[in-house]
Amino acid sequence: MELLEGINFNDSAKLEQQNVNSEDLARRSALVWMEMIFRDGLFHTDPHPGNLLVLADGTLGIIDCGMVDRLDETMRETVEELIILERAIELTAKNSENAKSSTCGILTEEWTSSGR
Repeated sequence: MELLEGINFNDSAKLEQQNVNSEDLARRSALVWMEMIFRDGLFHTDPHPGNLLVLADGTLGIIDCGMVDRLDETMRETVEELIILERAIELTAKNSENAKSSTCGILTEEWTSSGR
C-alpha cells in the first residue's frame, strides 16, 4: 500500500490554481479506464471524483481500490463492438441529412422498422 498525496478531482479551485487543464484531465482519465478495461481486463469499479487525484508531477492517482472487477475476453469484445457501433451511428447521423439527431431515435427506428 502506498500513500498518495495530490489534488482531489472534486477540488476544482485547487486544480485551476495549479493550472490543471480539465479537458486534458478528462481525456487522460478516460484513457486510463480504457487501458484498464481493454488491455488489462481488470478495472476500478468506483471511479467517482473523490477516488481520483492529480499528483504533484501530473500523474493520475487512483485510491480506494477495494472494489475492482474483471472482464473476460468475450465481454471485452462485446463492449468494444458497442463502442464502435455507437461511434458509427453518431458519424452516420452527423453525415446524413435525413438521419435523426438522437442515437436512441436511430436505434428505435431501425428496431421498429425491422418488425421487432
